[in-house]
Amino acid sequence: MKEQLAVDLIQPIAFACLAVAACAIVRYLWIRKGFFCKKAGSLDSYEKSDYLLTENELRFHKELENAVPKTHTICIKVRLEDLIGVDNKIPFKERSILRNRVKSRHIDFVLVERSSSKIVGGLELDDRSHKRKERIERDRFINELADHVGFRLERVQSASSYKKGDLESTLARMLN
Repeated sequence: MKEQLAVDLIQPIAFACLAVAACAIVRYLWIRKGFFCKKAGSLDSYEKSDYLLTENELRFHKELENAVPKTHTICIKVRLEDLIGVDNKIPFKERSILRNRVKSRHIDFVLVERSSSKIVGGLELDDRSHKRKERIERDRFINELADHVGFRLERVQSASSYKKGDLESTLARMLN
């Protein structure tokens, strides 16, 4: 009788242990190894973005458009590499490393002359994400790079609304 009771208790405990182990294995494969996910690199790994700007960026862009002189226009989310390039005289391997630091970054808004597309400068809208450590380091690099090559870059603190006069002052600094 005692032996039967022991067997009756051991079976559910063994089953529970196996179930926990199976869940742990599935979780490991799911998280660590990427099993049960879309295959990396396949077309199924991509999805269309619905909007180019965040709500905050869109609000700023609308206000900025009202402040920009008629002789200029604003381009949005311009690749940093299209604004600041790497010297072609640098050996390929080094140039590739340097390009990697700029090619996947962008400047939120770029002011250009309407008639010639000459680049005047850029505006970065700094929201709370710019307070994160890695973002602070990225911003510091971009600021130093812009200063070094003579690219005018203004940073604007994100807000719920923007005064036209403040934006006009920022643009005037860029144009002078």
